[in-house]
Amino acid sequence: MGNTTFKLELKTLKNNKEYNINRIMYGENAYDAWHAHEYFNSILEFENLEKNIKKNIRFFNLIKNKYFILIKLLKIFNIKSFLELGSSLFETIDGLESCNKKILKTNKNLKKISYYGIEKSTYFKSIGKIIYPKHKITYIDINDKKKIDLLYDRAVSSYAFSKESELSKFINKAKISYMNISFYRNIQSNNNENFKLVGNNGYRYSLFNIDKIKLDEHISGYYLFGKKRPDHDKIKFNVKKKILRLDGFFLFCSKKNFIKFIDEIKKNKQNKFMPNIDLNLIKNIKHLNKDNFYKFET
Repeated sequence: MGNTTFKLELKTLKNNKEYNINRIMYGENAYDAWHAHEYFNSILEFENLEKNIKKNIRFFNLIKNKYFILIKLLKIFNIKSFLELGSSLFETIDGLESCNKKILKTNKNLKKISYYGIEKSTYFKSIGKIIYPKHKITYIDINDKKKIDLLYDRAVSSYAFSKESELSKFINKAKISYMNISFYRNIQSNNNENFKLVGNNGYRYSLFNIDKIKLDEHISGYYLFGKKRPDHDKIKFNVKKKILRLDGFFLFCSKKNFIKFIDEIKKNKQNKFMPNIDLNLIKNIKHLNKDNFYKFET
């Protein structure tokens, strides 16, 4: 993390004028305090799921883009182990349980799944096991070689890895990976110029060359949906380049499992929680063309 640290202040405001600082926290305590609010707010949103779906588009999209797909994958493939990159797990388990009972209403027993999280905070590791003592929760190191049935990543990979080889190795540890990743490709398809795109927003942030992803022989990558992150222009990069960029949602799995997934998606096309997946645009990442990307200048 270098010299990066965190600072959280609680000030008194009156008529938009700031007064004295009542509370101040630094470092990991500040980080934990802020994210505790985020995580517990998420849990409260799921407590009033039907109400929040109608009034909160961010919450609605979270269910569509994360929980709907994850629960479908958990059910279709009889998942026994689940790993989320950069997760304290308890807010994800809460979302899965709520959506499973109140929206999709499957008979999948989520307590039988082994949940693995990659979380540095001792605070959040403890909370996860306190809130869900009957779920099998384990926290592991990112370099753990453990094989996983289902891997999920919501754009944390750009912070966790700096090389395509590291990301490839991580994907290859899972039978199925559902991931939101920021990829890029050279503007000219015949341009083999070798460079790394590393940015900084307080943390190291990497874009990954999609043509350098090396998957195991039995795994293929499939583009599902999504194109541009809302904050795509907030990162400052180390070099000035014009590239093609794609911040999409991808599925990495065998061809056989991909076909099973698509068949299930076709059955749910009219479900209001179905992500904005155009079946005509889904394709193997090897067959992506420039129209699937957007032009981006770092």
